Amino acid sequence: MRALVIFAAAVALLAVRGADARPLRDVIPGLFGGCVTLGTAQRCEPLQPTGLEQLSALSSLLRGGFAPPPLPSPSGAFRFAWDPRYDTYVRQSEGLAPLFAERATTLGAGQVIVDVSYTHASFDSFEGRSLDALEFTESAFSAAFLDSLPGRIDTEPFADDVLLTTADVRLVSDTVFVGGAYGLTDRIDVGAGFTVSRVRFKGDVRSEIRERSDLGRRGDAVFVLDPPATERFCEVGGAKDQRCVTSSFDETRSGFGDVYLRGKWQFARPAIADLAASATVTIPTDGADDFLGFDEPTWTPRLIASRRFDALSLHANLGYSVRTGDDVGQLQWILGSEMRALEWMTLGADFLGGHEEDRDGISDDVVQVALGFKVNPFGQAVVAANVQLPLNRDGLRADAIYTVQVEQTF
Repeated sequence: MRALVIFAAAVALLAVRGADARPLRDVIPGLFGGCVTLGTAQRCEPLQPTGLEQLSALSSLLRGGFAPPPLPSPSGAFRFAWDPRYDTYVRQSEGLAPLFAERATTLGAGQVIVDVSYTHASFDSFEGRSLDALEFTESAFSAAFLDSLPGRIDTEPFADDVLLTTADVRLVSDTVFVGGAYGLTDRIDVGAGFTVSRVRFKGDVRSEIRERSDLGRRGDAVFVLDPPATERFCEVGGAKDQRCVTSSFDETRSGFGDVYLRGKWQFARPAIADLAASATVTIPTDGADDFLGFDEPTWTPRLIASRRFDALSLHANLGYSVRTGDDVGQLQWILGSEMRALEWMTLGADFLGGHEEDRDGISDDVVQVALGFKVNPFGQAVVAANVQLPLNRDGLRADAIYTVQVEQTF
């Protein structure tokens, strides 16, 4: 239980956040203050590279599908069934549960599990592009803005101007999940849990005015910063150049994410496989603007099939996450396996996939593999560790996501 106390203390520390801090979702939209002007005109167009607005949607990516990583399996390591020979519940001899997949069998009536997990993810790419070398190009002026200028102003030289924006971004997430489950009957489990996360979002951004026909040449327009900050202009040839501006940010937020409510019903045990249905409801706690949770409540029903072959067990999960508002619905599946290598050790491998319904080119198909192990060091305690590796590059991805878990059955 000492490990559980340590994790609980970590939860309390992570939950502290500044009340006056701006939401992380507003960091990039408010990155550039000022506008782009023709120089001779008094009017100018507000500056905010639209390419970077894609990164402003990171909240939906962080809590959409499997990025950040899925929570460890809610299936308990131990299952108990009534044995009339001994007139009591007896622990079943099987593996210590899969890594992320749910297995169809339930805990057993009256059984309780409590688990705490910690997951670390340092995101490296966004839709296949490295986060430390993002590049966006867009027109410096909209056609509507140029058309609105007085006819005496020659806008033709400026129509070819573009904003060339480069960004080096870092996004790191640390999440603690605290949860538990209870065997309501021999065929029904219920459970609940919550997440607490710490997210660090930092980056350096540089935007330059260039000519569309030759990106190596400087454009004709200039930046006007509000408030004035000459130190943000790039230094070229020993002087400040108003056709190049830089900005940076380094923000950290921590707090509660979502509350999870779970239920599972094992409805059949045919010879081919055990079958069950489960449902998970998430309730937001107003952390979406800081990449800590969903914007709206979600509901995810799943079908579960499991088959045991002596020391090897296979699991298949298929579900659909119903989401509203800024959160996108997603088809989810997991193919998992666990092998009892020793009486006290289980090895696991899961394949996980998420497919968004809107097919907007962002996080459409996310597929990864999880490899890890679970050990039973004493009593009914289980310690687990795993790593998730990407199998494609859709969405916001990390080269590796690490999870450790402590579980206790009572």
